[in-house]
Amino acid sequence: MNPEGDRCELFVVQRSPHFYKEVKSVKKCYGVRRIFSALLALAMLLVLAPAAAAQENAVNLLQDGSFDQDIWGGDSPWTCTASDWGGEAESQTVIDRKDPDGSDAAMLHWWSPNEATVTVSQTVTLEAGNYMMRASVQGEKCEALLFCGSQTGARTSLTGYGSWDTLEKTFAVETTGEYTVGVTLPCAPDGWGCLDDLELVRQEEVTPPAPETPVYTVALTADTNSVTAGDTVHLSAVVCKDGEPVTDLAAEGLYLWFWADQWQAGHEGAPVDAVFSNYDENSGHSLTADATLPGEGTYYLAAELKTETDRLAIAFAAVEAAAVEEPQEPAPDPVEAEITVPYVAGSDGDFIRGVDVSSLLSLLNSGVVFRDADGNPLGDSVEAQGKAFMTQLADAGVNWVRLRVWNEPYDALGHGYGGGDNDLNAARQMGQWATEAGLQVLIDFHYSDFWADPGKQQAPKAWKDMTVDEKAAAVSTFTTESLRTLLDAGVNVGMVQIGNETNNGIAGVMYGTDGWDAAAKLFAAGVDAAHAVAAEYNTTILAAVHFTNPETAGRYAGYAKQLADHNVNYDVFASSYYPYWHGSLDNLTAVLQQVADTYGKKVMVAETSWATTL
Repeated sequence: MNPEGDRCELFVVQRSPHFYKEVKSVKKCYGVRRIFSALLALAMLLVLAPAAAAQENAVNLLQDGSFDQDIWGGDSPWTCTASDWGGEAESQTVIDRKDPDGSDAAMLHWWSPNEATVTVSQTVTLEAGNYMMRASVQGEKCEALLFCGSQTGARTSLTGYGSWDTLEKTFAVETTGEYTVGVTLPCAPDGWGCLDDLELVRQEEVTPPAPETPVYTVALTADTNSVTAGDTVHLSAVVCKDGEPVTDLAAEGLYLWFWADQWQAGHEGAPVDAVFSNYDENSGHSLTADATLPGEGTYYLAAELKTETDRLAIAFAAVEAAAVEEPQEPAPDPVEAEITVPYVAGSDGDFIRGVDVSSLLSLLNSGVVFRDADGNPLGDSVEAQGKAFMTQLADAGVNWVRLRVWNEPYDALGHGYGGGDNDLNAARQMGQWATEAGLQVLIDFHYSDFWADPGKQQAPKAWKDMTVDEKAAAVSTFTTESLRTLLDAGVNVGMVQIGNETNNGIAGVMYGTDGWDAAAKLFAAGVDAAHAVAAEYNTTILAAVHFTNPETAGRYAGYAKQLADHNVNYDVFASSYYPYWHGSLDNLTAVLQQVADTYGKKVMVAETSWATTL
């Protein structure tokens, strides 16, 4: 209750790594920034920044580099600004310092509901010479770059909760004087992050970095990924230190905790009522556990590796719990009915009737058995089932299949990220089955190691630190080499997608921060590479661009104009269309017709689902 007696109503979700985003309402509340400060302080009990490498002989020229003081106090050396502070309480940009109870891990935290640039700086007097500046930063939907006067460091894209980056930049100061130094943080809407351990030292004072700390990883597997509600699954975790398995957690000072997650991105709304047993929940030293799943839905079972003070790694195993089937009454005998399916104009032999089968190989490898109408297995091996499945599609009138391709969908230990582990080898094997069945193949290049969509266009690990021009060259090389591999294997590639649902960018190059001049280089590199390989093999390969949200007025016209203005010579403008979200068929037809008529492009729906599946 504030002094005037007004009530402050807040709703939060406990333990969310995006804690600050779960504030649902702030009503009649004075001092909103102070309330957000308190909430964020609580949230940061869950996130501790990694300590910067110790430099015993170096003198840090920045005051309060670890944010031990109140940044809004009169004695703070820091100046914090935002290009857009927002308006109402729910839409205000927040910048504050965190000091978790009982720890000395103070840090600065920011969040902006709007597109904004946050700047954290202080003014120092520097003599002529070279200076090394460092900072630790984590976040999402933001970038970070160091600056000293007019000089800036490289942009680093922040990749999510728990993924700390150390920024480093050597600045050359030619003239003694006062300089403003600090960190610039361009943010997309809902961008957030944490900043800590800012350091500025003369170059000659920097001591060699401390020995690297061990790298810990954890992998989690369930003995099955599909059960009936009420069943129990057995979980096994593998913990590694610098790539070597750890079997005695207590001896290493490690702890492993199990729970059901709904807070990581993509897990929102998942059930969390799993009951864990057969492990020592008090010591945290068990590598195995059982989990009983009482409800239905997809459970994201988590194993988190920690020390007494630090979170080291986390892994998830997804298990689908189906509802308990009620006994069904026998179906009535069929009756004669007159059903007429009218001819759809334009659906001749050239009309694409496609299916995305990217997960087929993964399903077969996991033991799924497909059966024909009489209940007989399609084959007695993965190869036999895969070929028969494609033939069954062709017999049903399908004439194209789509196969997604991720660059390297594996972690450092070779564990797949899931979703089908769709690397080039998987596309080659399924593409051969499809070709043998008489189907044409659309290759969907995501130019990422995992899903690319409007919410995330993360560059592959190997491309993370590349410039725009280097990424364009990498897109060209990856597209060329992948298509040559597929064509040499006999795959009938008829079309490629240059990116997947590229509403906001492609391969980490974003329209909002890097601009269309930069993004168009990557689109053009992929399109030109596809056309060049087609000419090399004396075949035809259409190059498609792919967007979504056709219901937004002017969106597709804007994308098409940018592509035309930047001379991207694509063939097909493709759209996702999910009727529940994306408006009417009449609107979809209108926006695609405008692109086709204005720019002379083919148009198509690259992915959809219908009726009960949204």
